[in-house]
Amino acid sequence: MSTPLRIVAHYDSVEFHRKARPVFTIGGIGARILSELVVLDGPVDWAVVATEVWDSTEPSELRHRWDVALGRLRAKLRTGGLRGDILRADGSGCVQLALNPQDIAENRT
Repeated sequence: MSTPLRIVAHYDSVEFHRKARPVFTIGGIGARILSELVVLDGPVDWAVVATEVWDSTEPSELRHRWDVALGRLRAKLRTGGLRGDILRADGSGCVQLALNPQDIAENRT
């Protein structure tokens, strides 16, 4: 069983609190993606999140930005020692913040 996680989303930054560990913070686009997922609180199509994060409505541009940002975000999460499944894609275009039962996500956006 993993350590309980408390996620505090401020839109432009997201804090990850874990027992006996320093707070890990992500900023920028990664934080905006995470914050949208906290607000939406469940599986959502990637395009819905991408449209909220970027002004562009061109599908190919949004998809490229999404793929690049998601790769960078996952790398940052790994760097922070967070479990790999916290950001889950279902293979059909939906993504969600996957929390364990003891985890808490706070929306302060």
